[in-house]
Amino acid sequence: AIHPVITMEMPQYRWLENYGQLNAIGTSNAPIRFAGTTPNAGWWYYLKTMDPGRMALEWCEVVHAGYSSGYAVRRDGSGSLTVRNCRIHDNSGTGLWLSPGGALTTEHNSYSNQTYAIRVDPGASILNDTYDFSNNTYDVYANSGTIAQPVT
Repeated sequence: AIHPVITMEMPQYRWLENYGQLNAIGTSNAPIRFAGTTPNAGWWYYLKTMDPGRMALEWCEVVHAGYSSGYAVRRDGSGSLTVRNCRIHDNSGTGLWLSPGGALTTEHNSYSNQTYAIRVDPGASILNDTYDFSNNTYDVYANSGTIAQPVT
């Protein structure tokens, strides 16, 4: 577990890949921050949950990620991901990238200053999020298929 009021300073070219369980649960007054040691988009790689991992990000900020990989937060395979009350911004490429697979919960998140706020691969879906988008080139990018509900 990562505790509130923590800033995880991510060195250049580093990442955090989860195959177990990672809980980063902050509060509205004490968020957890994942940020580069230098404030440049693309400074560090990403946060990623993989088979059979489970990752929960609540009241978090993810900033300066996306080096080479082109994303900040990703769910890949059957791993589950919860992103709730988070700010994902100023990353290189995509803020939240979803591949088909495990459970996903997203609620009350803001995405800003990225190429794609959310990228959805074929076979993946995203539902029940209350989005706040600003200054992204594209707010939602469907890598195939359709967007079946309004994105506001």
